[in-house]
Amino acid sequence: MTFPRSSHRLLVLAAAIPLVCFSLAGAKRPMTPEDVAGLHSVTAARISPDGRYVAVVTSVPRLPGRDEDGRPFTRLDLIAFADGSSRPFVVGKQEIASVEWCSEDALCFLAKRGSDEHKALYALPIDGGEARRVIGLDSDIAAYAVAPDGSALALIAVEAESDERE
Repeated sequence: MTFPRSSHRLLVLAAAIPLVCFSLAGAKRPMTPEDVAGLHSVTAARISPDGRYVAVVTSVPRLPGRDEDGRPFTRLDLIAFADGSSRPFVVGKQEIASVEWCSEDALCFLAKRGSDEHKALYALPIDGGEARRVIGLDSDIAAYAVAPDGSALALIAVEAESDERE
C-alpha cells in the first residue's frame, strides 16, 4: 500500500510529537507524577480539503493545585504542509470539541464561549480573526456535519426542557 507524500509528512508529525513530549520532560531527572499529569496529547488531526494544512487538536491537562478541576483545556494549531510552520489558533484556558474543516478557509468547532449557556457551533477563518458563533441552541449541540459544498448544516442536540417538564 502506498500513501501520498502529504500522508508521510503527517506520519512524521505524529511520530515526532511523543518524542518532543518526552524530551521536554527533561533528561536530567526522572519523570515525576506531576510530569506525567502534565503531558499534552494530540487528540485529533484534520487535513484541510485542499491538502495544504493540518489542524492539530491537543489536550492540555489542568495543573493540579493551580487550575479548577475539570476537563482538560484544548489547544488548536494549524500546520502548513509546505514548510512545517505552525500557527496557534486556540490557546489558553479554553475547551473546544469536534474540530472539522467547514470550508477550505475555515475550521468549525463546538464550544461554550463568552456568555454562552450551552455549547454552540463556531467558525474560525484560517487567515486570521476571531471565531464567530454560527449557531447556538437552548441546549448543548452534541454533534454537527457540514455539507461538502457548505450549503447545508446538520445538528444533533438534546431537546431543551420545557417549563411543563420541569
